[in-house]
Amino acid sequence: MKHLDEIEQSAAQLQAMHKKIHATFDESRSAEWSQACAEFHSSYNSLAYPGGLDAGMASLKSGSDDAIETAVQFLEVDPMFFGSGYIKEGLIQHLKHADLTPGQKERLNVVILRLVELQGRREFRRYCRLACRTRSRNLEMELRKHLSSNDPSVRRRAKWVLDALSNHEEG
Repeated sequence: MKHLDEIEQSAAQLQAMHKKIHATFDESRSAEWSQACAEFHSSYNSLAYPGGLDAGMASLKSGSDDAIETAVQFLEVDPMFFGSGYIKEGLIQHLKHADLTPGQKERLNVVILRLVELQGRREFRRYCRLACRTRSRNLEMELRKHLSSNDPSVRRRAKWVLDALSNHEEG
């Protein structure tokens, strides 16, 4: 798992830079704010994704085994920084068509179940569609258990994934 630490450290750097943008936003500090914005934007591509966001997406689109593994690791780490939801959506879209190993499918199922349990974010619907590619008996069994959760949000997200799996069978 060569990229896990890099993903976490880069996300922390982006979070700090984005925080600095907000901290310097007032008329008396406009030069400082401009500098913070410039630093964030000039660093974003290289920090947002291992090896650079543009290069990583291009490599993933080509179907490289290393790129697929990096994308799976990125989703496992689930970094939170400005724009990370859009990146995750793009990764999920590519992974739906990628040649995933059984181990990668299982790891992605762990990610899906974690998000069912914790929270739904902008990319959650894409995870529902990804589940159709990573489907396993264990995933379905765990999702059915979540239907009896005390938390209505967990029940709703589990139902969304199960509905996606069910609709995929019919389609």
